[in-house]
Amino acid sequence: MMLKSSPANLASQGLGEALSIRNLTKRYGANAPAVENVSLEIQAGEFVTFLGPSGSGKTTTLSMVAGFTEVTSGNIFLGQQPIDELPPHRRNIGMVFQSYSLFPHMTVFDNVAFPLRRRGLGKAEIRQKVGRVLDLIQLTDKAARYPSAMSGGQQQRVALARAIVFEPQLLLMDEPLSALDKKLREQMQLEIRRLHKELKITFIFVTHDQEEALVMSDRIAVFNEGKLAQVGSPSDLYERPQSLFVANFLGDSNIFRGHVHTESESHILVNDCGRFFAPRSGEMSASGSAAISVRPERMRVLPVATRCEDANRVVGRVSQIIYIGSSRKVEASLPDGTVIQVREQPRDQVEVQEGAEVAICWPASASTLLPVHQGANCG
Repeated sequence: MMLKSSPANLASQGLGEALSIRNLTKRYGANAPAVENVSLEIQAGEFVTFLGPSGSGKTTTLSMVAGFTEVTSGNIFLGQQPIDELPPHRRNIGMVFQSYSLFPHMTVFDNVAFPLRRRGLGKAEIRQKVGRVLDLIQLTDKAARYPSAMSGGQQQRVALARAIVFEPQLLLMDEPLSALDKKLREQMQLEIRRLHKELKITFIFVTHDQEEALVMSDRIAVFNEGKLAQVGSPSDLYERPQSLFVANFLGDSNIFRGHVHTESESHILVNDCGRFFAPRSGEMSASGSAAISVRPERMRVLPVATRCEDANRVVGRVSQIIYIGSSRKVEASLPDGTVIQVREQPRDQVEVQEGAEVAICWPASASTLLPVHQGANCG
């Protein structure tokens, strides 16, 4: 399914408004805050994903923006207007829920028309707006059907149509693809991204799926324990995580802990497995406990006797080789029992066997130095 180019009077209007979240906190009784002092500036027309594990505060933050959860302290502005004390129906925000929340007794047309009727629009204008949006999502021929007669992907598109038909300034989506199978979910990721580019509405998308966040977002806000751990573009967060939590949560990472000191242009981390080089960063102190994060696809597996021209090398024993189609994953155990992962494209693969001792190499530029408060070991 591919969405059509949207009609001129629905797209290219710059409908999106900037969203400003300032020192937002939510407490439930005497418990630790569900959300604590979260501040985030979202530009008009931007696609931002709230990413984090269950209980991290991402959905609670979205619910406060929508008006379904009362703010304990802090402020929310949509454009220049404070909205944290407005009821949900006065915020001009569209919402797509995880369960779609379609009315089973209403046709597709009536489901999409519902927010327009609530706003008191006339029949002719409703027909025009609903027809325009159904054409956009390619469901015009399904207007008379009921949700029970539609697939999960079609129901998802109806929920999107209902959320955008009244031309909101902000569209919120709470894990709307989690109920779909993998292939359909991947298709819908691209279609939602295309819809965003067409309509220029400000989007906030909540998910715990890292790949989904990387594919769809202009920026990702990573939540952990009610706070923002890091905010940045997908490439910034993936290539330059600022904490062990982000490095481990967003994709796979191999972690080497140790003690760091600085020489010339490099940080050097030392532990029981050797010396490991990372680019010098002004954000890290010259010495102390630290860790290096390395993405599996930045490493190479070589026979142990082969010369390694990269700055970093560690010896391990292959415990598992997994074929995954476009690449292979090699797992190797280090002397202390730590298992690291290497992901290789076919052109980079050399013949190795399970149980063989191998050298694992990577350039200094593939290492990201991170602060920790633990002692030295191999992983």
